[in-house]
Amino acid sequence: MNSAASDPSDPSRIFIACGNGIVRSLDNGATWRMVTGWRESDFTKIAIDPKNGDNIYAASVWGFSVSRDGGESWKAANEGLVEQYCRAVVVDSRNTKRLLLGTDDGIYESRDRAESWSAIRSSPKSNILRMARSSAVLDLWIAGTEGEGVYLTKNDGKTWVSVSNELSEKNIYAVALHAKSASRMAAGGWDAGVWLSDDGGKTWVDRSSGLPSLNVTAMTYDPRKGDRLWVSTFEEGTFFSDDFGKTWKDGNLYGAYVLDMDVIPVTD
Repeated sequence: MNSAASDPSDPSRIFIACGNGIVRSLDNGATWRMVTGWRESDFTKIAIDPKNGDNIYAASVWGFSVSRDGGESWKAANEGLVEQYCRAVVVDSRNTKRLLLGTDDGIYESRDRAESWSAIRSSPKSNILRMARSSAVLDLWIAGTEGEGVYLTKNDGKTWVSVSNELSEKNIYAVALHAKSASRMAAGGWDAGVWLSDDGGKTWVDRSSGLPSLNVTAMTYDPRKGDRLWVSTFEEGTFFSDDFGKTWKDGNLYGAYVLDMDVIPVTD
């Protein structure tokens, strides 16, 4: 399992991106069914249109795939992409025709629900490992890269700038933006630990002390718990902090290799 997402309009519909395809549950996880065929595999990230749950988007090492019928059928959607390897996709909640896609050739944008793509030339040209968008200020996005550290955009993806000199040459597998405060953000990666900013990315502080490993694979803020930040380390467990990373509490999952983290609402 590489990524999970629930339909915002119906949280009982959950999709999981796996190495051998896309798996779907229509009953809050009680039962599951593979909804892709043998041609689709090695999925890395899945996203759902927040206004129309029939539109499902999935990134993979072989390219981008789209479903227009809630996962029943899939088609390739790579027009305009120079490199088809992709690991990150986010649907613009303000304009759901628009998507941002992280590829091995930087960040691409679609304005027609993934029917075509164009490169954002101000983005880093390395492999984009992770992306997230602020729910507090929708013009703010963050991206983690392979070998180029952390990038931010504060104008809704038009221009991207490098932040955090301390991480500028690291592989950043995990990024997170606070649900209610645009000034708070987090980033981590392989041999990088956890770094936090409380001033919109101007300065960063190392908050790795207390974690068993500097190899960070995933992270997310919990929108229900305010300042709670969840972090997963490579095979050394998952941890959370409620005090800006000053202390960490064990969240279990020791031995697991967690590739993605998110808070998914569920129905009873």
